[in-house]
Amino acid sequence: MKTQFVILMITVILMQMLVQTEGGILGKLWEGFKSIVGKRGLNDRDQLDDLFDSDLSDADIKLLKEMFK
Repeated sequence: MKTQFVILMITVILMQMLVQTEGGILGKLWEGFKSIVGKRGLNDRDQLDDLFDSDLSDADIKLLKEMFK
């Protein structure tokens, strides 16, 4: 009975260590993914939002339309 209890306690401790380590690893992977994609990539944005920017001139819009034909 004592042996089973010791094995159970060691298993519980190892499982807790695994869960804490996995959370750290998954957290770091998620941070890396977010830094690669960036803020705009994770937002639900239309790709044509820049066309409505007031800083774009008519020539810029014409060039963009030619590029995407």
